[in-house]
Amino acid sequence: MHAPMINARKGHSYNKQIRVVSPHEYQTIQAAIDSITDASATKRYTVLVEPGTYAGFNMASFVSVEGVGNRAAIIQATSSTPVNCNCTSGSLANLTLEYATDGALGSHQGIVERTGTAERVEFHNLDMHITSIGTATEMRWAFNIGTGTHQMQLNNVNIETCAGGYRMGGGQYRLHDCNTVLIPGQTVIDHIAMQIDGAARVDVMGGRWGTGYWVESQDHGDDDGETICFYIPSTNTNSNTRLWIEGVQAYARNANATAGTNVNVIRAENGWVRVAGNNLFQVEGSGGGNYNVTYSLFRTATQPATGQGGRIEYFTNRPNGGQSGNASGGEFVNVQTFTSAASLDKYEAGLICCNATAGAFTVTLQGTNNVPTGQKIKIMKVNSNGNNITVNLNGSNYQGVGTDITISTQYSTFEATFNGTEWV
Repeated sequence: MHAPMINARKGHSYNKQIRVVSPHEYQTIQAAIDSITDASATKRYTVLVEPGTYAGFNMASFVSVEGVGNRAAIIQATSSTPVNCNCTSGSLANLTLEYATDGALGSHQGIVERTGTAERVEFHNLDMHITSIGTATEMRWAFNIGTGTHQMQLNNVNIETCAGGYRMGGGQYRLHDCNTVLIPGQTVIDHIAMQIDGAARVDVMGGRWGTGYWVESQDHGDDDGETICFYIPSTNTNSNTRLWIEGVQAYARNANATAGTNVNVIRAENGWVRVAGNNLFQVEGSGGGNYNVTYSLFRTATQPATGQGGRIEYFTNRPNGGQSGNASGGEFVNVQTFTSAASLDKYEAGLICCNATAGAFTVTLQGTNNVPTGQKIKIMKVNSNGNNITVNLNGSNYQGVGTDITISTQYSTFEATFNGTEWV
């Protein structure tokens, strides 16, 4: 690989410099890092990476690796040589990181990996690309952070991936103005911008997330793979999992998805998600079979056997195509969008946005069998035309009356709480 120059400097002075200019001493980033043997909290180093293409490397404690500019210094990671961030107070900045297609999975799934301890690690102004996974059939991630008690901060990290963006284990993560776009490039595995697999507390503030940002040509052509912006799977049963999302634009679309394939902005099967002040979009697209695809704006699966069951709190967001009618209220733990008749199961609750543009339809409530006392539901008509939404009480009463409810005005709602006997 071509590696014209790497400088290593202590603090903000240039008391010591390490240059990589063939045929001189240091030919790789790893060699420059390995030459630093006395870095500490009071003696920090910066490795300056000049334009060139380099292999993956192991980050070091109290050492920053900085490029001279994005697309100038390019790191090509493989499944056997990722960028490993097992360190304390290390950082990466002003670099482009790419996944170099190498077939078999090997021992690593990410461009940036953590297999040990990562404390107070920072990432700034990075461009990351996974545009092909070659013959691999396993998931690839820009960041693949395992379980543990990590502390990471990411600022202006831009990811373009045909597979995964972030896979996060335990610890605390703060993401400021980071963008993750899901692109075409493979039809073998899922397309997930962020997946939380451990006891993590994640703050996402600003940025754009999802498929193509309103560009239909960005549909990735996968009939069966999931398309999800933010995902807490049911396998993550840790009750301390938290995801806060503020001020983002997120878009989920897959025109090729078949029935039963999940296409979601936020899918919380466990954990606790709070969303505030976001623009959130989901579109069914024009491909065959979309009518029965789960295109929920938010979708919490049927109550899992373990964990919290996907609690979502929702404040002043603008859902589904930028409609002017904001939905708010922190008490609502789940938000879904329906475009046709639906029957709710006993655990479905929260805000249900009903779009009857194509035709009036009925939402049938759970009845009274095993509905949890205190469960709240809010059904909103979001379409502007004359097609109404009917709420079928399914044998139960609303404030003592068993008559079905009709919602005829845009953004009007039916809102009720189950008191153990009836809806009130």
